Amino acid sequence: EDQLKNREREIVCLRQKVALGEEECQRRRRRISIVQQELESCRADCKEAMRQVRSREKKVEGRLEKLQKKADYMAQHLSTELDNLDPKEFEHFVASIYEARGYQARVTGGKNDG
Repeated sequence: EDQLKNREREIVCLRQKVALGEEECQRRRRRISIVQQELESCRADCKEAMRQVRSREKKVEGRLEKLQKKADYMAQHLSTELDNLDPKEFEHFVASIYEARGYQARVTGGKNDG
């Protein structure tokens, strides 16, 4: 009879352990589910952020292309204009560039210019 009671206690104890194990499994499953939901949310946020970045990149690339075309046009136009300056006008132009950069410039002009 003592052996039977001991055996019953062992069975009760094992059932409690199994129940605790199942509860722990349930808790872990809930935590895993929460983490999976958070991951899905993060994935969605990342996808949206990447879409926005690509959109901005396209806009910037378009602006850069327009600026490059404008710079090319201006460089060509400036080159043509510079070719048409007389020596005195050219000296004034160069002096204005230096002044724009913060330097002092003075046009001297002389008989031996150009």
